[in-house]
Amino acid sequence: MENINVFIDKEEINKLFDEEKYKNCMDKKYFEYIVSNNKIEYIDKYLKYSKDRRLIESLVFQNKVVLLIDKLTVRVENNGYTGELENSGIDNIRVSKEMVNKYHDKILTNGVFSLITLEENIDKKYKYYIEKIEVLEDINVNLEDYKKYFSRRVRKYRDEKSIVIEGIEINDEEYDSISEIELILNTIGISTKEFTFWEKILFLVRLIPLCEANYNLMELGGNGLGKTKTYSMFSPECEIVQEMSVAELIYNRQSKEKGLLAKKDVIVFDEINKMKIDSNNEKIIPQLLNFMSDGQTTSPRKVISKTSLVFSGNVMGIQARLEKNEKDIFDDSHKLEDNAFFDRIHFFLPAWGLRRYSRNIHGSGLSKKIFRFDYFSKVLSLLREKDYSDIIDERQWIIRGKNESEREVKAIRKTVSGLIKLTHPDKEIDDFTLGAYIAIAIKGRGLVNKFLNNKNKRNVNKIDIEIIRIDYNNKGEAEEISVPVNEMLKHFIELDHSDELNEYFEIYKENMYNQFNLNYRRFFNNNNYFGGYSQMDIQKIENNIFYSGKFYPNRQIIVFNNKGNQGEIVFVKFALDKLGIEKNIREERMIKECYGNRSDVSLLNNARILIFANQGLRDSWIPKSFSHGKVVTLDDWVHDDNELNYDELFGDQSLDENEFTGANPSAGSRNLEADLSNFYFLDKNKKLKCENGDYVIPEFKYSEKVDKYFYEYIDERKKEPKKSEMMTYVEFKYFLAENGFIKLND
Repeated sequence: MENINVFIDKEEINKLFDEEKYKNCMDKKYFEYIVSNNKIEYIDKYLKYSKDRRLIESLVFQNKVVLLIDKLTVRVENNGYTGELENSGIDNIRVSKEMVNKYHDKILTNGVFSLITLEENIDKKYKYYIEKIEVLEDINVNLEDYKKYFSRRVRKYRDEKSIVIEGIEINDEEYDSISEIELILNTIGISTKEFTFWEKILFLVRLIPLCEANYNLMELGGNGLGKTKTYSMFSPECEIVQEMSVAELIYNRQSKEKGLLAKKDVIVFDEINKMKIDSNNEKIIPQLLNFMSDGQTTSPRKVISKTSLVFSGNVMGIQARLEKNEKDIFDDSHKLEDNAFFDRIHFFLPAWGLRRYSRNIHGSGLSKKIFRFDYFSKVLSLLREKDYSDIIDERQWIIRGKNESEREVKAIRKTVSGLIKLTHPDKEIDDFTLGAYIAIAIKGRGLVNKFLNNKNKRNVNKIDIEIIRIDYNNKGEAEEISVPVNEMLKHFIELDHSDELNEYFEIYKENMYNQFNLNYRRFFNNNNYFGGYSQMDIQKIENNIFYSGKFYPNRQIIVFNNKGNQGEIVFVKFALDKLGIEKNIREERMIKECYGNRSDVSLLNNARILIFANQGLRDSWIPKSFSHGKVVTLDDWVHDDNELNYDELFGDQSLDENEFTGANPSAGSRNLEADLSNFYFLDKNKKLKCENGDYVIPEFKYSEKVDKYFYEYIDERKKEPKKSEMMTYVEFKYFLAENGFIKLND
């Protein structure tokens, strides 16, 4: 393994890059390379010449050798090689065959960022001559080396998961513990500390087109979610375009140049909803559809390439349209809005499930040792040549399509391949995680089907496939077992956040984290998901670890900020927010499924949490940790019809009920569902300033009769109780925020 410095402390480099001396002096990925290789003095010495063409020309023609930092690109011209410098714009440079041969592919395509020795050329055919260059970026990236670096970096995290399972004790002082997903997202500058599980996954899926060839991704949502920001970092391998034409994508007859499909790893169609395709360019549509299906075009020039396509757009109200089963996705009629186009999308990324870009998630709270971005981007490009979907077959999983579902199976396999490349490039992935990735891929493709169903009004609303594992009975005979991959996804989410639970509250380490790992081992004994346990056994195990009995929390939760119930706050944060998979609008139906026609289901009077539900929730769900004394409550349970209600993140109810596997949704435990954006801590000791200037501690109440909120307090001057005006839920929430009782989430 070549001894190069591939890891950096990104936060320290970001601070240095923000200093006035170095601010925006060059592309940050090259800055990372220079600093991590202890060559920062190059910037001080040589960068000052790089952008001033006149100064460079003057120094060269004074018979001086000029050292400068710039990107050198070479083209074949007049039976020789002519170079051009990107920043200064200097061209007409003679470049030797030896130099071109040494850096052939890179220097002739995207160019090489280098410390360049520039001289006057004696031969008058060229003005300048480059004697030598010192490359300041990663050129010869070795994929096998990367796999070793990756395995070494996440080893401590992987071993920690094995401590309980295998009884292995690990002491590794060189690296801190970091998960595979966290390492990848930290490398592109994304801090995951406050992310829900699905936010991590959606950011990860954005990277699949960069490592998976011929991958078609669609991402729609509001603005400010970083849809194009992610891809702009990967220039020049990735190109962002805002128009769609034959000349730009396939072949330009006038310039006789190949289009972007023959040149780039990824093409991002930005603002696809606003992209107009006029009559002159309508012939691009059948060619684009051919390429999305087979990776090639036929007219005006045959192009075969591995370019991945991303269709991105700011479509306001997209989620509401999904909920209402509306036929159209875009605001206006669009030539791409048809069945043929959508059926070729491998994953529909619901950007409305992400929070807006901010300093809290970009550039702060990163691990100390993550990959250099330039190195990582080269690795992703190399991974495009590999197909990791064969792991599905090697592990004897079968994704079986029914009827006309070949494209669905292809989409799922490609998504799984991309996720494994990102988080397990060494292919050291367990069946537990593999099953979860299959479920994630199904959900992304399922949202495509949701839109197709809306357009066609078929009311099918689910993927027509089944997931099978080959297992062997006591006689050694192979058997096909239907796998509840949604259950595996739920366990994967639980494990993803068990480390965070330990950090928040140590007391839960023994009775939750260890117990989970113990049962994880049982689940996968001899590669058998059920490990000899019945569905009822598994349900009991899950209930014992995370909660007692069935429960289905609605989307609105308030937890009081009380030191006496710190443990319960942590428990709720873990079990509901972190474990919570989706947003929902199915409270009534699911409560009915869970509790039948019982009318007495309501919230415990002494509960520490307030759950908004049609019927509330009573004894049948409260965890044991909530059963003892110290209690802070509102007076009543409430239900809100005024606030905007959200659908499932991926829009397909059947997926969350596991119907796509043919499994009975009543088998196993119920999904835990909650919305992080409506999870508040309320300061019970906060004082409210009244109109007369007094400060009081109010008692908040709810009137079930009028479905509104109010507060009461004692007027110390008149020694009598006072009552506020009634407020709707939305008014109440913003009243609490404006007066400092809660902090609204992003």
